Amino acid sequence: MKSSTPPTTGNNVFTNCSNLTTVYVPKGAKEAYNVEPWNSYEIVEMEDTSIAAAPTVDSQKASAPVYDLNGRRVGTSDAMDTLPKGVYIVNGKKVMK
Repeated sequence: MKSSTPPTTGNNVFTNCSNLTTVYVPKGAKEAYNVEPWNSYEIVEMEDTSIAAAPTVDSQKASAPVYDLNGRRVGTSDAMDTLPKGVYIVNGKKVMK
């Protein structure tokens, strides 16, 4: 589950889910899931594993080579404004324009 609040379900929503034994919830949400039908299962809190935002072009060194996702060199970082919006590789890191 990604929600800190348990979704509302019908009474028999997990009837045919014989393999369901554990429900993973966001950190701090375990107490909220202590309601039917969720409390019939082991509730495990998980750490946030979201991906941080990609660095922007401004955070990269000027004049570094810029590559597209196919590995082709398409310019330099000081001329990124001439490239279309997209994802590029600058200094070995993915950046969004």
